[in-house]
This record gives sequence, C-alpha cells and structure tokens, in this order.
Amino acid sequence: MTDKKTTDKIATIGIFVAIALAIIAIGISIKGLPSKVEGQALGAAGSQLAEDYDPYIKYNGGYNSDLSIKTTADITVGSSGNAISKLIATTCNLTGMNVSHPASTTRAYDCAVSGLLSTDRVFAQLSTTTITSGGTPYWTITSAGASSTNGFATVLIWNNGPAVLPSITSVGSSTKIFAY
Repeated sequence: MTDKKTTDKIATIGIFVAIALAIIAIGISIKGLPSKVEGQALGAAGSQLAEDYDPYIKYNGGYNSDLSIKTTADITVGSSGNAISKLIATTCNLTGMNVSHPASTTRAYDCAVSGLLSTDRVFAQLSTTTITSGGTPYWTITSAGASSTNGFATVLIWNNGPAVLPSITSVGSSTKIFAY
C-alpha cells in the first residue's frame, strides 16, 4: 500500500493531467470550427467577421469585406473627411440647347436630376460622342453645380469653336452627372 503523501501526489497529478487534456480538447474543438460561414465574406483578421464585430472596425483601423456596403446613415471616408449622405450617378439631357451658342462664349444649361438638392455638389462630363458633334469639336464643361431649383443641375459649357446652333441630341444628350 502507498502512504497518504503518495496518494495525494498521484491525485494532484491526475487533476493536472485532466485539466491539460480538457484544455487540449477545447483547443481542438475551437480550431475545428469553420473560419467563415459559406457565402459570407471574411472581413477581419483570423476568423473574425468584421460584419459581426463592430469594435474591430472602430479600433483596429479598417474594414475589409466582399459584401456590399449598405447604409441609411452618412458615410465618412478618412479621419478628416466630410460626411456624405447620398451619391447620385446618372445621365441627363441638357435643356435650352435650341438657341445659337456664340463662338468663344460660355452658356448655362440645365438638366433634370432626380433627388438633387440645391445644396448638393455636382460634377458633369459630356458624353464621349458630344465633343465632336454639333458642328464643332470644341465643347467644354467649365463648371457644374446644383441649380437653385431642387431636381436640376446647371452645367456651364464653353464653345471654343464657331457660333453654332447646338441641340440636345448632338451636344447635350447623356451628359454624365455625379453628385453628392
């Protein structure tokens, strides 16, 4: 028979072995879990999905996801960026192009843009076929902005060619608009 000290040592060793085996078993079971659910993007370091762990995004400097970003709130890019509440990317037809546009002058033309407010910022680009149509290859947008009337953008076009009667179909059609 063994004495009490030996029995206590064996019991203590047995408890430590049981604890070690339990820790190993837990580690194996956790490691065996899938790192992402099929159809979801892996968005953070390791197996953590950024979509499910907001503090990671806030405190670890980033968000990486293959999922679409959808928000009904403002979005701000960078630490000193301005909040953007909407983006509009569309085309429109410039109106009022049925009068002569004198040579070397700039004229304002409006176009309807759904959802545009008078306080929005606007960028415009003539369609790729516009610059060589309408009798002159010299049409240039000098600036664009939201009209004082909601739902309209105002585009300033410079004619560096001869006086010509432009038309919506030759110059003003499919003008690209980007607004925020």
